[in-house]
Amino acid sequence: MLHINTLTFPRRNKLHPYMKLVYQQISFSGAKESATIEGTLVQSFRTIRVPEFDNPGWLWFNISHLKASMTASELVVRRRTLHRESLTVNVTIHSIGTELNKLTISEPLDEKVLNLDEPPPFGYDIFNVSLILKQWEADIVGFQFQFTDDSGSLVIHDALTQSLYCLNTSSPNEPLLIAYRIPLSGTSKTENQPSRRDSQQCSRVRKRKSLVHGTTPGECSLHQWYVNLQGPELQHRILEPHGYYANICRGHCPTETSGQEKTEAQNPLWKTESQNTTISQIPRCVPQTYSSVNMIYIAESGDVSIESLKKMSIESCVCK
Repeated sequence: MLHINTLTFPRRNKLHPYMKLVYQQISFSGAKESATIEGTLVQSFRTIRVPEFDNPGWLWFNISHLKASMTASELVVRRRTLHRESLTVNVTIHSIGTELNKLTISEPLDEKVLNLDEPPPFGYDIFNVSLILKQWEADIVGFQFQFTDDSGSLVIHDALTQSLYCLNTSSPNEPLLIAYRIPLSGTSKTENQPSRRDSQQCSRVRKRKSLVHGTTPGECSLHQWYVNLQGPELQHRILEPHGYYANICRGHCPTETSGQEKTEAQNPLWKTESQNTTISQIPRCVPQTYSSVNMIYIAESGDVSIESLKKMSIESCVCK
């Protein structure tokens, strides 16, 4: 049975740059952890407009499709300006509710100290807003940033939010709300170089390939055949794995001829009839057992899906 799981992000024209970091992290960590989890692994949501509460410093998201299985969430905002001089501010993130058309603002969900003269990692400030997953029931959720300076006095929240962060919904770096079911160690560990696991895998691939090419035909046996999924047409669509062993069955199968079959074969009158009745009984080298391959790929719709593809790899062969 084929299990299809979906890892989704909103259908905007282009992929959000931060989501590229998330997918790279998933790819580098491998599908080993993901393979044991059923259902959606990651969802992301982009900002929407709420006309009746159209404050330019507030962020709104439609989370009506949020899965109940999500366990962690983060709000990602792009830093757009840097202060010329050394300056720090304290910032807290609050959720905004609109129950009965009345605004409610929560206690702080997360708090950070920002150095306004230094860019954050990858250019994004990331806030942990996981508490909304436990207490939120509405389809729309909003967020507000509140700032204080070193002396503790309040500053203009919404104006500073607009000054610090890219809030334009038409920008590829607009704010992003991400919900996770799997733990991610952080995109800061993602590098543009092969991981140790990838290097070891490549080493195993080269070793196995040499064994395959050095094998001579003999009795029925399993021969390793590696399928590369990192070609020009696939490398931007398949996150994991980079390849897999499909394998093939090849070799001769021993045949046993009974005394009756020998007599029939010597009689020319029975030769044609015997040939037709026994040709299907000749044993052949065929697959005996298979294994599945777990694949994480980007679909045409832009969603990232996880599928367990059955009978993709031959594990053993038999004469049958």
